[in-house]
Amino acid sequence: NDQAVAAPLINYGRGNTVEGIIYGLKDVQQGGWNEPGSTNLEVPGVAALRSGALATQTMAMVDYGPHGGDHGHYDKLGLSLWVGGAPVIREAGHNGYTDPWYRGWYQRTLAHSTVVRDGLDQSVLDSSADLLRFHRSFGSTLLEVRTDQAYPGTTMQRLVLTTANQRMVDLYEVTGAAEHTYDYVLHLEGAITTSLSLTPTANDLGYGGAYSFLSNMHQAVTDQDFEVTVQTDAGPTTVRVLGAPGTTVYLGEAIGFPSNRKHAILVVRRTTDATVFATVVTEGEGLPQGMSIAHVPNSREITIEEPESGTPTTI
Repeated sequence: NDQAVAAPLINYGRGNTVEGIIYGLKDVQQGGWNEPGSTNLEVPGVAALRSGALATQTMAMVDYGPHGGDHGHYDKLGLSLWVGGAPVIREAGHNGYTDPWYRGWYQRTLAHSTVVRDGLDQSVLDSSADLLRFHRSFGSTLLEVRTDQAYPGTTMQRLVLTTANQRMVDLYEVTGAAEHTYDYVLHLEGAITTSLSLTPTANDLGYGGAYSFLSNMHQAVTDQDFEVTVQTDAGPTTVRVLGAPGTTVYLGEAIGFPSNRKHAILVVRRTTDATVFATVVTEGEGLPQGMSIAHVPNSREITIEEPESGTPTTI
């Protein structure tokens, strides 16, 4: 018990509780609880966009910081997302530095929810991406970050919004002078279903390397919006990707943590000199009744109307 653990230190003024030992105080006052709000840590380059009470919170986390030496992953502008307190969008994870797949898979750009250019890893960046906006207003939080160093000749800009009603909007823009093949990657936590009609395809999607760690890959070609429903511990969550010309969609499995555990991976591919990958994530199966989305393909502007507000919001 606390007394037995703390007794030897009482004579030295360290208190008579475990908390007293840890914090060096004779008496630790009982504190209240404040729900954690959205936070942006500019030095490490990590932002947490929160909406709702902690136990059932929607939280988007964006990594835009420096590479981090040998510990770092090639994951600039990487996204993780929890909805209803349960993970929905994730990264592959980390199975330890001695794992033979660490450098071949876990550290690679494809193993993260970001954009891959031409099947290659991002460059090692010792600086953070540029912070353009971090704004909190009436329960919603918006973050916008940009880098032109992850892939020379390409500017990558990601805008993430969590709404006061615990939904998320993701706008990921890539622009450059030359044409490249861009893969917008989302690692998903939970069993999935989709509105797409899929056919089997090569597991490495034509690249090899980190792509050789993918399995059970299927594809569809579409210019239209499509949905992937993820069955999470908190219930179904819908990932709605907005359509644009020249889109090929891949769905399959990727290696996670531990290395014998697989999870779903979504890859949205476009070959172009500029595009915007636009995604809206909502609770339940399909869009909530009364919710609408207006987006011109490859535009950085999106308008959403949530049933709770009744008024459109343009980002």
